[in-house]
Amino acid sequence: GEWYGTATWSRYKLQRGSNIVKVTIKDGKIEKVDSVVYTDDDKIAGSYERKRDYLLEKFKGLENVEGIKKQLSERKGEIFDAVSGATETAQGHVSAVENALERSKKFKKDQKVQKIDYIEFKTRPDSVATGQSLDLSKTVLKLHLKGGEVKEITPAEFAEYGIVTDPLHGSALPSLLEFVHVHFKNADSLIDIQSEIQVRKKLGKKYPDKIKISYESGETKDITLTKDEYRYTVEAKGKIKEMTIYSGEEELGKAKYDRDLSQWRFNMKEIAHPGYDAWGYDVYAVIVDVSKDTSEIASFALETKLIKKNYYVGDSLEIGGLEINAVTQNGNNKAFVGWEACKTGGFTSDPDNGYVFTSADIGEKTITIRKSIGGQTVEKTFTVNVSDPKKQAPAKIELYAGEKKLTTVNVDFNKFREAQGYLKIFNVEIPKEYEKWTKDTFTVKAYNEDGVLLESKVGKKY
Repeated sequence: GEWYGTATWSRYKLQRGSNIVKVTIKDGKIEKVDSVVYTDDDKIAGSYERKRDYLLEKFKGLENVEGIKKQLSERKGEIFDAVSGATETAQGHVSAVENALERSKKFKKDQKVQKIDYIEFKTRPDSVATGQSLDLSKTVLKLHLKGGEVKEITPAEFAEYGIVTDPLHGSALPSLLEFVHVHFKNADSLIDIQSEIQVRKKLGKKYPDKIKISYESGETKDITLTKDEYRYTVEAKGKIKEMTIYSGEEELGKAKYDRDLSQWRFNMKEIAHPGYDAWGYDVYAVIVDVSKDTSEIASFALETKLIKKNYYVGDSLEIGGLEINAVTQNGNNKAFVGWEACKTGGFTSDPDNGYVFTSADIGEKTITIRKSIGGQTVEKTFTVNVSDPKKQAPAKIELYAGEKKLTTVNVDFNKFREAQGYLKIFNVEIPKEYEKWTKDTFTVKAYNEDGVLLESKVGKKY
């Protein structure tokens, strides 16, 4: 069936709401995951969203999120490498998928209909509380009900739909300047969305006035800032030397260019704001529109984080996620996102996308990206690893307690490969004397189909 999941952790859940996904489950496995509500940064440049989509694709065929969670928590592995730079977005979406799976398990156990798919804020409670008690009266929740109906409700209707707040409306507020995290929960559907309220006399924000762009040519351009926007777009005009942000005529700080986001960004958290509680926005960003720059490419670099790096013989090379960051002859940064865009930009690959690896490729394989620049062919390379799947996969596992072999478990290669190396084997019988085993009780020996001993270790999950 289809289950909606609300992220239990999201960077901006207190300000913008939680990320929400829809998980389709078939035969006990995830068939697909769709993003329903996205609340993280970078809706224009799209870098975080591309990494999110890569992550969601990786859930296909899995029974749970444990393998992906493990890579993110240990900060290593192919998926972690691919989403590096957007790990918080990844963590939030993993928690959303996990919430959807928990809802599925709950229904299987209690058969209780979950009437609400997900909840959003139509109107949040006031972010600043100045009285003695918590006032949630202005809150309006948007309920997305099963069957597609959307209903907006006020606190007077919360009980009718099983919505409970923690703390309750009218609760005593804490001391001045403390924050209150208000939870809006529906127990039947395992939904918990939150909003943050600060107890204070008055929230005062300071807003900078302008951003000055300085070009290598000596020219400058001013961007007038408003209280309603933190992100601005300017047309490419030449190589940028620096960007500076001002309050009046006072220089506040310099921008840093974020290649992943294709933006110049000012981190206002690093800049003091005497007499005020905060800056209007934590970040101000400038996007340079290079769509009208038709000058030739002068140089380029490869971004390969989203590219699959490990292959088996018989697999096809996948470089659809390649990004090329180039600099034009006019000095503008230009990004080619995805291999189709790279090909349109005149780049070629050797071997080409879709190349099928053979036994001759086993080991480290170099992928070369080329482009003709100024009558000369310029090359950039990266490497992938190609291996024989059956030499890396266990064909049998022997379980030992000390020197005593307790059992042998045969491993189906096709199932192991289908599970992407995270195969679970249930109902393995062991003597009753070992029922209270610990991670130090057993050792294992794993052999491939040629009888070669593989590296292995034992851990205890539960």
